[in-house]
Amino acid sequence: EVHTLDHKTNDASSLKFNFPLISKLLYEAEFEGQMQMLFDSGKYMIDATDAFPKAISVPGKGSYVLTVAVRHDNPKMLDKIKNMSVEVESSIKTAITINFSDSYESAINGRNFPSAGKWLPSGRSLRLFIAPFDLSKLPKLCPNQHLTGSFFLTKALEGPGLSLHKSPKGIPITFIPSVPLSSSSSSSSSSSSTSSSSSSEGDI
Repeated sequence: EVHTLDHKTNDASSLKFNFPLISKLLYEAEFEGQMQMLFDSGKYMIDATDAFPKAISVPGKGSYVLTVAVRHDNPKMLDKIKNMSVEVESSIKTAITINFSDSYESAINGRNFPSAGKWLPSGRSLRLFIAPFDLSKLPKLCPNQHLTGSFFLTKALEGPGLSLHKSPKGIPITFIPSVPLSSSSSSSSSSSSTSSSSSSEGDI
């Protein structure tokens, strides 16, 4: 069974197509095999991937076509996935930086986390609050889209009594846009703004 998906992008980026029903499953999968192939508008194949999708770099703005080939001996099983959903991950040109605060009051009043950082003893936890940010600087998103990124703790430390530590992996952050409240006015108008979560780097 071969499925096709048309996708448009406004600039050069990387695209990753994930099918939750069948992707990232191999030996335990109900289906025997799958392959993704991405083509440009001239039917030139840019790249291909398999059951474990990888990000594919596209050269620039334009329309692209993804074909997904799935194999199963029983045609009825293939009929069940004709309308399966797909998640499209697309990179953005510039990382979005968001500020953190160490208390709710600080976040509301725009006081960011101290630049000097804070030592955290082993086994202790610390709550962080994301301060309000300028929504106009965020990519415009549709209701079914969201932004993901990572928050990185402090990098390697060196000094008397300090051993060299590798920078820990980032903590995943996801921002799901919501419909903003609109103020009523004499003239009828509608406005929509969307927001995002993004990668940020901070010291603790």
